[in-house]
Amino acid sequence: MQKEQVSTSRSRGNVVVVASRGFCLCVGAVLLGLAYGTLYAQEIDPYTVEVEVAARTQAALDGVLPQALDAVLVKLSGQRQASAMGAFNAELKSWVERYGYRSSKFAIDGGELRKVLHAVISFQPGPVNHARASLGLPSWVGERPRLALWVAVDYSGEREFLPEGAEYARFVLQDNASRRGVHLELPEMVVDGEVIEEAPKLADIWGGFTEQLSPFAQSLGADTTVLAAASHKLNGWQVRWNFKSKHGAGSFTSIGTSLDEALGEGLNLAIDQIAAPEVVAVSDQGQWRESIDILHLPDATAYHQLMGILSQQRLVNSVQLESASSQKLRLILVLNTSPEIVWGELDSETRLAYIGAGVGGVAAVFEYQTE
Repeated sequence: MQKEQVSTSRSRGNVVVVASRGFCLCVGAVLLGLAYGTLYAQEIDPYTVEVEVAARTQAALDGVLPQALDAVLVKLSGQRQASAMGAFNAELKSWVERYGYRSSKFAIDGGELRKVLHAVISFQPGPVNHARASLGLPSWVGERPRLALWVAVDYSGEREFLPEGAEYARFVLQDNASRRGVHLELPEMVVDGEVIEEAPKLADIWGGFTEQLSPFAQSLGADTTVLAAASHKLNGWQVRWNFKSKHGAGSFTSIGTSLDEALGEGLNLAIDQIAAPEVVAVSDQGQWRESIDILHLPDATAYHQLMGILSQQRLVNSVQLESASSQKLRLILVLNTSPEIVWGELDSETRLAYIGAGVGGVAAVFEYQTE
C-alpha cells in the first residue's frame, strides 16, 4: 500500500493543485466561458475516491475505509444507494493500492473559510469487482456521460445566472459529480460582474429549453445538457430541472433549505436518471429474484399476452409462474437491475399499472389494464 501526498487550495477565479509522489502537477484557471470544473476533465477512475478524514493518522484512515468502499460501489454501479453494509470491513486494508491526503479550503455562506482534509484512496480493482458482483450490484461500464450544466437563479423576481460569488454551490455540484463518477462542465456566465458575450439566453435556461443549449454543450465537449431554474421560496429553495442526454430527456424538481442543498440533490437525481439506461444495458452481472402479483387478469389470452410482454422485457431475465387464481396471478421474476427501475419500466407498459408494494414477500403489485 503506497502513500502519496496531495494538497489543494481553492480560491475564487482559479484552482491550484500541487501534488507529489505519483500525482501530476496541475494548474487550471477558469477562463472566459469555460467550466469551473477543469479538474474533472480527465478520465474517471472509479476505483479512486475522496472521503473526509479527521486526521493524517492510520487509525483515522482505517476508520473511513468502509465509507470509501461504498463510494467506489456507487461509482461502479451508477446507483446512489449502493453499499457493502460493512460486509468486507476486515479485508479492506489489504485492498488499498495507494492513498494520500488532499487539504482544501473554500468560502461558505458569509465568506467564512472552511478547511477540510480528505483521504484520497485507490482500491485494487480485482477484490472490489468481486465484492460488487457478490452484492448483486450492476456494473456501469463504458464512457461516462459528460454533463454541461447551466443554472438560473430567481431572487424575489430578479433572475440572473449563477453569480460569481456562489463558489460553495459550484464546489457542491462538482463534488457531487466527482462522487458519482461523471464529468461536469459548469460554464461561468458572469465575469467581473458582467455577463459574457458568448452566454446563452437566460430565458432559455429558465424555460428549460435544452435544444437551445445543446450547441453550447457540444462546444464544451459535453453529450448531456442539464438546465436548472432555482427559485427562492419562503422555506428554502426549489429547483426545476430539465435534461437531454443521448438516451432521452426528462424533467423533475428538487428542494432544499439552501441553494447548495437543492442543487446538489437535483444533480444527483439527474445523474440517477441519466445513468439508469446504461446501467440496465450492462447489468447482467447483477441479479434480483422477486415475486409480483398481477390483479384482474381477465382470461387465458390475456395471460399469454402478458407472459409475452414480460419475456421480451430487457430488464427481466426469466419469468416463472408461482400461483394463479381468479383474483390474481403471482409470478417470480429474475431481474438484471434493481427492482425500483424495473417497476417503473413495467408501469410504463400499456397493459400494466403499478399499484404499490405487496405483503408477505411480494415485492410489487400491478393491475392488468384492458383496452
